[in-house]
Amino acid sequence: MAAVASTSTPSGVVVNQPPEDPTFGPLERAGKALDERLARDDRWLGLGDSLGGATSSDYVLPPNPAWAPFRKTRTVLLPDRLFEEHDLTQSRCSMGLLPEIERSWVTVDHRLLLWDWADGSSFSTFEELTDVIVGVGLVKPRPGVFVDSISHLLVLATPTQITLVGLGYAAPSPGTKREVTFYLTGLTVPTDGISLVTVRGTANGRIFLSSSPDQLTPGGIGGDGCLYELVYQSSEGWFSKKCSLYNLTSGSITKSIVPSFLRSLSAIASNDWIISLEVDNERGLLYTLLRNGVIEMYQLSSTAPGSGFDGPPNRVAKTGDVLRQAQVICPGSPMLNARNFRIVSLEVISLKEGGNLKIGLVAVTSTGVRLYFTHQRRGYSAYYSTSAQPATLELCHVRPPPAPSTAPAPPPNNMYGQPVPPAPAPASNTIAFNSVIQAKFASGGLLLAANNLTTDIDVLLLAAPDVATGARVVAEGVPQSAVTGASRPFSEVAGTIEIPGRTWDMAEITVKGPAPAPGGGTALNELATQVTQSRREWVVLTNMGANVVSRQRPVDTLLEVLQAAGLNGTGGGHGEVSVFFESYGRDQACAMLLTIAAGNSRVTNADSTAPGGGGLGRNAGSAVADHAKSLFFEGGGRPVSIDRGGYGSGPSVGASDSKVIFSGRHEGLAFYLARLIRPIWREKITRPAPTADDKSRQTTNVSEATLTAVQRDLVSLRAFVDQEQHLFTLVPDGGRSAHAAVAYQAEQASLAGLSRLLTQSVEAISFVLLLIDYKISDIIASCPPEIQKSLQTLTYQGLLTTKIGRDVARGLVSSVINQQIGRQLSVDAISDTLQQRCGSFCSADDVLLYKAIEAVRRAKDASDGGERVDSLREALRLYTKAAKHLSFDALKDVCADFNAMRYPLGVIDLALSCANEWDSAGRALSYWIDGEPLNDPRLPSFQLRSKCNQLVFAALEESDNLLNRAVQSDRSVSYEEADGLRSNAYNRALSVKDEFFHSSLYDWYLSRGLTDQLLETRTPYLEGYLSREPTTLEKSDLLWQLYVRTGRYAQAATILAALADTTVFPLSLAKRVEYLSLAVGNAKSQLPSTQGDAVQFLTEVEEKLEVAQVQIDIYAAVDKLPLSVIEDDKKREILDELEFRLYNISELYSDLAVPLNLYECQLLIFHVSDHRDASLIIDTWAAIFQRASESSEEPLRAIATTVVELGRRFHTSDVAFPFGDLVAVLEKLSLENQGQMGSGWVPQALHDAGVPWELVFDVFDDLFTAKNPPWHTNAASVFLADDIAALLKAWLEDADSPRPTSLTAVETAIGKMLLSLNGAGAAEGVIKRLQEIVYGLKRKF
Repeated sequence: MAAVASTSTPSGVVVNQPPEDPTFGPLERAGKALDERLARDDRWLGLGDSLGGATSSDYVLPPNPAWAPFRKTRTVLLPDRLFEEHDLTQSRCSMGLLPEIERSWVTVDHRLLLWDWADGSSFSTFEELTDVIVGVGLVKPRPGVFVDSISHLLVLATPTQITLVGLGYAAPSPGTKREVTFYLTGLTVPTDGISLVTVRGTANGRIFLSSSPDQLTPGGIGGDGCLYELVYQSSEGWFSKKCSLYNLTSGSITKSIVPSFLRSLSAIASNDWIISLEVDNERGLLYTLLRNGVIEMYQLSSTAPGSGFDGPPNRVAKTGDVLRQAQVICPGSPMLNARNFRIVSLEVISLKEGGNLKIGLVAVTSTGVRLYFTHQRRGYSAYYSTSAQPATLELCHVRPPPAPSTAPAPPPNNMYGQPVPPAPAPASNTIAFNSVIQAKFASGGLLLAANNLTTDIDVLLLAAPDVATGARVVAEGVPQSAVTGASRPFSEVAGTIEIPGRTWDMAEITVKGPAPAPGGGTALNELATQVTQSRREWVVLTNMGANVVSRQRPVDTLLEVLQAAGLNGTGGGHGEVSVFFESYGRDQACAMLLTIAAGNSRVTNADSTAPGGGGLGRNAGSAVADHAKSLFFEGGGRPVSIDRGGYGSGPSVGASDSKVIFSGRHEGLAFYLARLIRPIWREKITRPAPTADDKSRQTTNVSEATLTAVQRDLVSLRAFVDQEQHLFTLVPDGGRSAHAAVAYQAEQASLAGLSRLLTQSVEAISFVLLLIDYKISDIIASCPPEIQKSLQTLTYQGLLTTKIGRDVARGLVSSVINQQIGRQLSVDAISDTLQQRCGSFCSADDVLLYKAIEAVRRAKDASDGGERVDSLREALRLYTKAAKHLSFDALKDVCADFNAMRYPLGVIDLALSCANEWDSAGRALSYWIDGEPLNDPRLPSFQLRSKCNQLVFAALEESDNLLNRAVQSDRSVSYEEADGLRSNAYNRALSVKDEFFHSSLYDWYLSRGLTDQLLETRTPYLEGYLSREPTTLEKSDLLWQLYVRTGRYAQAATILAALADTTVFPLSLAKRVEYLSLAVGNAKSQLPSTQGDAVQFLTEVEEKLEVAQVQIDIYAAVDKLPLSVIEDDKKREILDELEFRLYNISELYSDLAVPLNLYECQLLIFHVSDHRDASLIIDTWAAIFQRASESSEEPLRAIATTVVELGRRFHTSDVAFPFGDLVAVLEKLSLENQGQMGSGWVPQALHDAGVPWELVFDVFDDLFTAKNPPWHTNAASVFLADDIAALLKAWLEDADSPRPTSLTAVETAIGKMLLSLNGAGAAEGVIKRLQEIVYGLKRKF
């Protein structure tokens, strides 16, 4: 069964709905929650709907400055330079404000000074006039008359003429303060002595003037009580001048034909003179105030549709006796006394504030009474008529100032329902407002009136609607139509501020913030605007300087309350904080606490220069924010779930029957987020901006400054929410488990959606700002038509919460990428920016993949080689950027395309980039290092990396094949190109810094038999690869060869020696000997070495080599043993053992040579081991002679042959070939076997074995001389002498025999032999041969 999601309606009722989209469902729910809060904010009542009845007088006086409606934030005194340069006491001076250019004007006779009251010192001077200036006004210029640098017109009136001066107001460079520049326009018009002091301009550039009723200059006419209009144009016409002044009330004919000295006869009665005027640009009305207190209303008609009220004024209404009407409405009021009743100010009420009462004008009297006038006449059946144009002007409401006896409201309960501790009693009003000289009634129902208290001090009467009352209406969520002034009394918060000097003028400072002012009821709702609009400020100009007065918004009040609580050490849940909660309600109080805690720029940037001023100070900011955060948590309460039949009907109540009332934390976040995003929420993303070339052109609808300002506070809120998650997480109340769980789930789901929408909002704004940076109009123009059409109606709300919005976003991303590619620019920067600034909002990876495919397609279609390479490189960059999101199959296809287009470098880079992205934790490497254990969870990562490596090897193999085809004269590719591709590919692969890849690469080398190429590589990984376990014979062979090629002979010798000794690999004995021989050679190559270890190693290896050579001889000897001596199986076993390992010398002798009677091998062992056991050696020779004699029919000849063979091998060894002992043994054998061989066979055999004749003679001479048995007998001596004679004869006959070392010694030895033989029998023949030999020796030598 499919799950059913529970979703709350704006009223909090939870209903069952089908499963929502996991992506857009939460966003849509959050969007609806924002819509509902914005709708509540828009229910704020304007002035016309708040006033109830014909009169009202309810006021709340603040208990302390924190609750005051206004605060004076600073005072700027007039600069001393003004008094030093001008004698003000002897000049006619006047002052006023020009808020449009943030200047005040001061006239000193004919000079005009524009004072920059913001910095307090600088002023600009205009001295082009000669007459005393009596009137100054700043108006908008008519379109098309002046150059663009003139943004305003100064209207300067003297008793003789009016002069128009162009005014430039711009910053000389970006980021600097705007400066004032004067431009002489040459536009003047005479006034015939009339002092026109009041100047008002309309939005379309019309200028209206009225005169002063008093004579302002000596000899001047003063006023005439008429209404004038100044008309100017760029050039003169046939019947018109460039600048003209028209009297609109007495008529132009009277002015033109009646002489000035007779005009008094036709003048207006002085009681009906116009003394002031105001313009209503919104309705096209002009109001004039007469000296008798009557107000007239003129309709400014339009000559054509859209011409903007350019017709002549037509008087349509006139009030009667205003004082009498006010007294009728508000009888008995002491403020409506004929003695001091005078209207000092007329203020226009906007349409949105006029409300159902159609209030259009408010007049402020000298006693501080406000008189509200409506444009609709009362009827019998209906309260007002429904005429489209204002047709009347009637007084409908009178509101006196606060009376001195106004008492404070009773103390309310705190936010926990407990009585609030008594607060300090508010100060009562003791000021009698009977001398108001200046007044301003601003939008939102704000009143500022300057009452002259003494000659040096004025008191400002300040009043503002009670915002707390409106907050309760928002909290109740009732429709606007159900709330009127009749249902609840109109109440204001009033206060006073003393200012030094006499007030000349006051005006609101027009600060244009980045966020546009809202419309509808929201514009009047300070709770809604205080988070996006700066606090409103007014400048009050006195003869002492400028005083800045700021509106104290509810959040400013809360901020000061928190600051005071922190300074006093009082708790956050009692006292004034509790009063604040009760006044504004839990939800609105939490919203404002969140505003402070999250660091809203409109609060933290507020002016805090004045003592006790609003805003977060540098030191107190953190503490106040922490205090606000604590109160936000404590005062937010918990969500409550109640059933429709009443609260607590039972635990079985399901979600579908429940109504959830969210906690203050939820509502605070919802309201605050809705108000932050309100400036863009319902705004379209683009607006039409057609050009001559492109009628469908679109551009951004919301300015970059607005987007940046909105995003700044959204970012702060997101950081707060992310950091303080615990503030928005509650544990369900176990006391009411069923209801608490329902409420908890509903609130957590809603909070999750709001949090997600918050993040999406930040990133969506970043996305649009990015589009602006990349020329949004061009980007939109390159989008498909369906995307452009959707953009025409898409709002930011739709962009954030709907699938259509995301589809449009993807289309815009594609266009941005196309734009970058079209400009031959890298998309890396835009991709990085998209991921960093709006990654969750729009994924750049899909776009990168798409663009990479496009680049590959362009490469395939490219006819130029350079263009193809560039496209392939671009594709590689894009694929590499999106490697994390590629599948292996897609990677394989891309690599196949790269190989087909001869781009092996792309295959190598992309495959390895994907491997690194897919295995960023290095699981494959650790698995490989650990020896690839079985059933390991890292195996898939290892296999995936291995497959990526195989793609690289395939590319290398393809480059080899390409070179082979080039060698075979394949015309499709040149040899140079193929060789270059192959070299670059191998170099790129070998340059990769990845140990696991190199290991796989070297395995691939070996699998293809590329050992020489492998040894030619010089990488930091090759040695480790060749020495890494498990080792193989091939890798070990390559390792010692690598050492030899790199000149590390000692390491090579060590490896070779180890290989010779190893039993791991099945080596032949010959191979082991070869390794030892190579080890000796490499060890000697390392010498000369001063290290004893090296010398010792060489000695040991040489000894092993000698023993190994003995082992080879034994192997050969065993292999030759006949079956009669050893069975074949035994022989095979011995031979295998000799192949399996190297034996030491003792093992060879005792285990093999002796048991198998390998006498020759025994001699070799004696020689190698330097074993000098003479008897053992002679016995071994005897055994050899015995075996030789037994194996032949001619024993002595066999022995002779054996002597020759073994002698040639051992004659140089005094150990294995004991020459003297062998001669004795052989001669004895010869003596015993006389007749088998001729005389002299023994010395001949010895000489044939390699023994020199001289050495043989010496041994025989010693044997003859010693006469040891059996040579002590004459017969034996004769036998031995006969062999010696044969020896000497052979010596003489040997042509190559060298001369004896001592011929005399030889002759002497022969002489001794002859003497010894003289007495012996049968010695004649021997003696004769010896004598012949002596002769022969002498002859030869």
